[in-house]
This record gives sequence, structure tokens and C-alpha cells, in this order.
Amino acid sequence: MTDTSFTAIFQESLADTSIIINEINYNSANFFDPDDWVELKNPSSSQVNISGWILKDENDEHIFGIPGNIILEPGSYIVLCKDTTQFKTLFPEVNNFLGNLGFGFSGSGEVIRLYNYYNELVDSVHYYDSGPWTNLPDGNGPTLELKNDSLDNDFPENWRASYVIGGTPGIANSVKAPVQLFINEFMADNDTTIADPQDEYDDWIELYNGGAQYINIGGKYITDDLINPVEWQIPDNSPDSTMILPGEFLLLWADKDSENGILHLDIKLSTSGEQIGVYDEDGITVLDTITFGAQQIDVSFGRIPNGGENWIFMTKPTPGESNTSVINLNLKVFLEGPFVGTEMNTDLTGNPELVEGFPLSQPYDTEPWNYSGEESVVEIPNQDIVDWVLVELRDAPEPALANENSVKMKRAGFVINDGSVTDTSGSNNLMFDIYFSDSLYVVIKHRNHLGIMSAFGLKENQGLYIYDFTSSAEQSYGGTDAVAELSFGTWGMISGDANANGLIDNLDKDPGWSTEAGVSGYYPADLNLDTQVGNSDKNEYWLPNEGQAVQVPE
Repeated sequence: MTDTSFTAIFQESLADTSIIINEINYNSANFFDPDDWVELKNPSSSQVNISGWILKDENDEHIFGIPGNIILEPGSYIVLCKDTTQFKTLFPEVNNFLGNLGFGFSGSGEVIRLYNYYNELVDSVHYYDSGPWTNLPDGNGPTLELKNDSLDNDFPENWRASYVIGGTPGIANSVKAPVQLFINEFMADNDTTIADPQDEYDDWIELYNGGAQYINIGGKYITDDLINPVEWQIPDNSPDSTMILPGEFLLLWADKDSENGILHLDIKLSTSGEQIGVYDEDGITVLDTITFGAQQIDVSFGRIPNGGENWIFMTKPTPGESNTSVINLNLKVFLEGPFVGTEMNTDLTGNPELVEGFPLSQPYDTEPWNYSGEESVVEIPNQDIVDWVLVELRDAPEPALANENSVKMKRAGFVINDGSVTDTSGSNNLMFDIYFSDSLYVVIKHRNHLGIMSAFGLKENQGLYIYDFTSSAEQSYGGTDAVAELSFGTWGMISGDANANGLIDNLDKDPGWSTEAGVSGYYPADLNLDTQVGNSDKNEYWLPNEGQAVQVPE
């Protein structure tokens, strides 16, 4: 027994006839295995003392005795587990459980019986893993749950598979959420992209579960003609093949070879364009449809992001996988202005009493950046923050072609004193979820330093995309024209672009610097980010860098 959540009440007699067997986990899935358990519920309006009660399966020698001083409050639950350690590992938030049972439940069906202190039968359920009982709980992930505690649990029609993987032990049974099933990607002319299990290159359709509950597509309909929504019904006898977990994908073969397996459909897609529709078991309820035009050989058509509204041609298809990639970006960059010795000053944030107006929301929502992101903080997360930066990812076959038209996504974040670029936490890497077909180049922009772009495409290494702009001028596109040498062998973004137009010229001094000279705070002309607009900004940064221009392709 765990050390939680039960109230010991010593009482002569409490009603004991209303306790029901409410949920059963008899054959867990391999990917989620808390071992067998059964849930009891008190649906009555009275407390019930279940101390000394006994749980049995169909074998009279399999006995679990409930220990003393266990009271079930009205509407409450208790879970009896075969293995409490295994159960607690997967359900750490559940505390109202007992065990170990010392026996499990059959995956092919059996009787579970509950007896009171006087050895009187209180409730029993004889379940099966085949019709008329649902077979989804038999090793596929859901549990067997009573539809409503007012129903007679003797009858199979009053039970269902839980709507969530693993069930809901210790709390109310699951409630069905709206189905979020998407036609996520398809290919109507598969020449060399991917072969089916029969080694044939057939049309394919990828489905995506964008909801929080699993979806079993067995029994649902799929068609290539919306006038005929029931053209092909997916067989419902193999849930191990037709279940899609939340956030997961399922690949179907549109090859008219249904004899090859349950995931082979009796439809084919037209390269000249047609329709795809997915309908619920009633053949009426629309789950998702698309009408598409002419397709290209070995180019898929997919949603970006997964389940999103935008469709694009994908020259790098992703059958059965996410259409986008998670880019965990580990960047290092220095700004010339605040750089001193081996790191950058944090005057803008390290001494809040010396600066006014440091923005708690990203400052790149105006010209020339026009970035509409909503990155913001309630307070500066730590004293290592130097300033906000804007990071872009561009998708191109070579750096010269990584222009504005190739921008895939932008994020604002912080650069901290050691050169690391973080999200708004001030410690975690920036994360991007994007589709790209060629190489990714990273661009970093700052409000008064010239932007820079990586000279090389990003490479993944153990889940990270690492790029260090500081180690060599050749790391930046344009080399020594793009960056300044801050100390021997250390390079950084060039300071002096007070008006952020990509060119350091007289306009950055006048009206830029001259207008703000003598003020303190968060100003574009504060080129060394020390909170003061003074002669050092003009003489040490603007003047030496006059004539420098951004090397990032436009």
C-alpha cells in the first residue's frame, strides 16, 4: 500500500453494496506497460468501508485482501495493481492505489470478482477480448472502461475502450475529444521515393493525429472521390496496425492492392489531380478532405506544419514522419560594441538602475525588421543578458542563394555575455520546427550591428545544430568583410549601424548619433551598449567602421 490519500475512519457499519468494477487493464501495450490493474469506484452517496474485502480472478486461489482502515468516499476510486512499482512509474500522479495483487488478468478474457468482508459477492465482470467486447484493450494501449457507472457492467455493450492510452486509473473515466485526423502528406507519383513492403513504388497517403487521444482508423472510410465517401472502408480487425497515437503518423498505400495488407487501400491517386477524403465510421462525418492539382514525380504535397493549413510541394518527402524538423540551435556570436577582453558587457541589463527602457518584448517589430513574433518576458531572466537579437533560418542549395526569399522562420532571443544565443528563458537554446529541402543557413541580426550569415549549412550533431561565428572570419558569409576581429582569433558582428539599414555611413552619425548624444538608456546610437550615448560610440565604433556594409544576401 502507498503512503497516500486514504482516510482511516473506524465505524461499525457502512453500506458496501454499491462498489463497482469500473475499469480494467488486462493486457498492456509494449510501449506503455504499467502491468495489470483494476479500478473500483464508489458511485454512491455514502462512505464504504472496504477493509478486509477480497479481489479474485476466476481462480479461487488467486486472492488479494484489501488491508484495514480503507474507506472509499462517495464518488471516489481505488486501483488494485499487480505491480505497484511498475504502476507508479507510469502513473506518478496517482496515489490512490493498493498492491501487489500477486496475480494478473488473462489477455483472452476471464472473470474478476469482488467480495466484501463477509465473503459476499459484491460485483463481478466476465470480459473477453473479442466481439461483442471491444478488442482494443488487448495489447494496443487503451483500457476497458465502463461507459457510465449507472450501467450494468455485466453487459459488454456497456463497456468501451478508453479514449486515452493507459486509461484513467484513480480518476473519472475518459471523455472523447473531437477527432483531429489530418491528411498530412501524399504522393501521387512515387517513382523512387519509398517502396511498400512488397517492394513496389506505389502512391501513398500519410495521416497525422493532431489530437491528444489515440485514433483507430479501423472502420473509417477513405476515398479519392468526395461524391463517394464510402469508396473504401479500412478493416477494423487489426487495431495494432490501424491505431495512431497522439502526434504520430500512419502511412497508407493507395495502390488498389488491398490483398497485400490492411494498410493497402482499394484506391489510387491521379497525377493530374483529384481528391482525397477521410470519413468517420458513419460514412458521413468528414474528418478531412483535400482537392489537389497536378503532381510531380517523387515530389509529395504536404502540410506545413503538421496538421496546418498551408500546403507545399516537398522535394524532400517525409512519408510516415513529421513534415518538419526540430532544429535545436546552439549558437555563439559576439557583438563588437559590448565586447571587452573575452566576453561582452551586460550594462543594459546587469544594472537596471542605470538604464531606462530595456524592452521586455522583442524590439524587432518595426522597420527594417518587421518581425511580428510575440517573444517577451515578465522580467529579465538573469544578469548575463546582453541584448535581444533576431535569428533567421534560410533554406538554400548554397549560401549565395540564401536570400530573403529563402527565409523559413525567425525567432527573437537573447545573446548573453559569453556569446550564447538563448530563447527568452535566458538559458535554453532557440528551437525551430520547420521544413527545409536544401541546406539551412543561420542569420543573426542586431539593432545596431551589421547582420551576419553562416558561410556553411548547419549540420546536425547528436540532436544539436551547433554554429560558432566567433572562431574564424570564414565562419561568416563574406569573411573579413562581414565581421570584425575583436581580439586575436576572435570575431564578432560589426558595430555602428545605428539606423539598421545595413550600411555604416554618415546617416548613422547624423542624425543618428548626434540626435541621441548625451542621453542614457536603451538607444540605437549606444553602439557599445553601455547605456550611454557618447563620444566613445562615435569615435571607437562608428568612425573606424564607416563604409562597412552587411554581407547577408538580400
